[in-house]
Order: sequence, then structure tokens, then C-alpha cells
Amino acid sequence: MLTLDVQYLPDGATTIAAVGEVDAATAARLSAAVHRQLERGPSLIELDLHDVTFLGVAGLQVLLCAADRATVSGVPLRLVYRDPSPAQFALEAAGMVSASRPEGVGPDFEVERSEELRPERTDRVEHRIRPTLPGVR
Repeated sequence: MLTLDVQYLPDGATTIAAVGEVDAATAARLSAAVHRQLERGPSLIELDLHDVTFLGVAGLQVLLCAADRATVSGVPLRLVYRDPSPAQFALEAAGMVSASRPEGVGPDFEVERSEELRPERTDRVEHRIRPTLPGVR
């Protein structure tokens, strides 16, 4: 089961908080939520994966597709998750982020560590995802 909570922030950013499992049965819901928000043209989309208990291959694919679409749309996409967490383990296992090198390059996108940590959540890790598509910067 997956629950999604969308919040619109005063600065024009949007946060999508996912709670539960992101797997083959639920990934389409996350994808639809991200794409709906990208159509709105926010200043930033933050995917909050703090309470994701499982991030499967289908969920990882959603993140890659979302990053591609965000880049084409010109909207920064930021992943936020706990350290350690199921989301972190899945992202590291897939080579999408690196535990030893937070600023690294994944197979289809660049991951950049964000310094915008909120003081009340010091256990979180933030990454901004920018796919490295040919001709897109």
C-alpha cells in the first residue's frame, strides 16, 4: 500500500511525501502524482521518501523517468530520505546514489548533494536529480 501527500509551499515548490511501499503495484500512482505536479510548473519538486518502507525496481524506474521529465520541464527534482533507510539502500544498490560519494553520476543522471538541510530533520539526506540527457543542460 502507498499513500501520497502533496503539499504546495509558498515559494512555489511542491512536496510529494510517499508512505509505504513503492513497487510494481503502486509505482504508477507515484508516477502519475509526479507528472501531474510537473504539469503545474512548480519551482521545485521534492520527493519525500522518509516513510517509504520498500523501493522496488518499478519505483526506481519511476524516479528515473521523473528525473528525465523534470529536466525537460526545467523543474529541479529533489529526493529526500533518511540515512539509513530502505530508499537509500535501493538507490545505492541500483547505483543511482553512492554512499561513499554523495555527489556522483548514476547511469542516466547526475546526483548532486543539497546543502539545504532542515534543522528539525538532521537524519535526512537530500539529493537533487538532474538526468544527463544528450543536449539537455
